[in-house]
Amino acid sequence: SRLSMAFKDVAKKKGERDTLWGLLTQVHSEQRAHAVVIGGAAGVGKSRLCQWIAQRASETGAGQLLTARFSGADDADAALRNMLLRRFQAQGLEEQDLTERLDYALDELRVRNPELRQHAHTLLSGSKLQGASRYVVIRLLLEAISAERPAILVLDDVHAGIDGLRFARHLLNAQVV
Repeated sequence: SRLSMAFKDVAKKKGERDTLWGLLTQVHSEQRAHAVVIGGAAGVGKSRLCQWIAQRASETGAGQLLTARFSGADDADAALRNMLLRRFQAQGLEEQDLTERLDYALDELRVRNPELRQHAHTLLSGSKLQGASRYVVIRLLLEAISAERPAILVLDDVHAGIDGLRFARHLLNAQVV
């Protein structure tokens, strides 16, 4: 897995950009996810810092941005689902159009496992997957997305609900040592 995330408070330290770029370099060399917690008061530039690393990574081919915006305790599924729908260019599609677009996107990512494909369709169509199985499906899709270039996963306002934090922990704990 080459998801990019390491728990460090980098928002107020000098060299935030260098720190983030260094972590992305580590993701490339170690083939492991890292998590970064960017903290600080509203207006100090947390979002701008995320935009910078995403733009720089995109310009150089070093990574790709995926953003999930959380707004409440029951929002984690919607935030993560919308993130994937944006990545697959499937937002606003329904039924047959959604099925066709998801099949195309999964084919592009070389996702062949029929069970994963079925669960991806279920999750992204808005139906519920029970328990941690939704985390596994999302993680496996993120791993497929990041197979060629690391994904810079921005979990914006993840502190708004515990489920988003649980998902982040799942991503880090699921890595093979």
